[in-house]
Amino acid sequence: PSVVARFLSSTALEITYMPPAANMTFGDITAYRLEYNRSNCNTPDASCPCALYTCDLDNFTRISSGSAGSINITGLRRYTNYSISVQAENGAGLGMVTEINARTDEHLAGEPRVTAITHSETTIIVNWEAPREPNGAVLSYQVTYSAVGVNETMVVVDANDRQFNITGQMEDTAFEISLRAVNMAGLGQLTVLNQSTATPPRIITTTSLYILEAFKPGSLPCRILRGLPAPNITWTSPLLSGPRPAEADGSLLLSPVPINGSGSYTCTASNAFGSENFTVTLSSIVTPTVSIAESVAATSLTGEALYQLRCTVTGSPIELADVTWSRS
Repeated sequence: PSVVARFLSSTALEITYMPPAANMTFGDITAYRLEYNRSNCNTPDASCPCALYTCDLDNFTRISSGSAGSINITGLRRYTNYSISVQAENGAGLGMVTEINARTDEHLAGEPRVTAITHSETTIIVNWEAPREPNGAVLSYQVTYSAVGVNETMVVVDANDRQFNITGQMEDTAFEISLRAVNMAGLGQLTVLNQSTATPPRIITTTSLYILEAFKPGSLPCRILRGLPAPNITWTSPLLSGPRPAEADGSLLLSPVPINGSGSYTCTASNAFGSENFTVTLSSIVTPTVSIAESVAATSLTGEALYQLRCTVTGSPIELADVTWSRS
């Protein structure tokens, strides 16, 4: 018989068959036997990935009519080659086989498979593999990315490259990246990534000497300029019993400030990409108090008493106390 196939969709084929030439029928044709299978199913390739799917069993249909006609085969795999054979049947049995090959139509590709993402302070590199279900010949990949507050950018990557670099001065920047394969059917399914550029911590270095009053709550600041992922902040000092985690704002809380707390304290900020530290000096003081007492120190030649005023100052550190007298 003469056989022609055409795709109706990505999952259906139309098979048209006609009787053999009159001198080749050798009797009245009573039926046709149609059989179809996926082509080369034991050899995985882009159109027949047997490693991912169970190969089709034989599928056959007996058409109880001797005249020409057509039949639609549905439920097929997208963009897949099929081997189709047709035999005419007469009273003597099945005749010679006519075999043709046909392929279902293309369909939108599945999601590309991201295999690696690497990043630094200024670059994000995305690598991917072709979709498990390309559903057609992949022509290119469309990569779209945007940062917070920045317009979206779209680029086209060659089908064989499967890598894209986002570069620029973009420390601590969060990106949304979308990726999809393009075939003749159009734009495929999206793979969406949320990624940020990584940066080592940086500490804002400000005043290095802090004077805090003892016996009252106080804190030493440690302000982070940048760092992604968010750095872990700890404080160390010979005057502390061990490393102490910082408060939410990075500061070291001393509640109360110890009288013997004067000395150096180091703030360390660290993440997977580096660390930085900054050392400050704390001077713990007690506010001075003053008491004045008078006494007769001597008697003048005229018999008048000479008085002495004594100023007693307490506080810490006492050697830093600046004592002055004034007369109103």
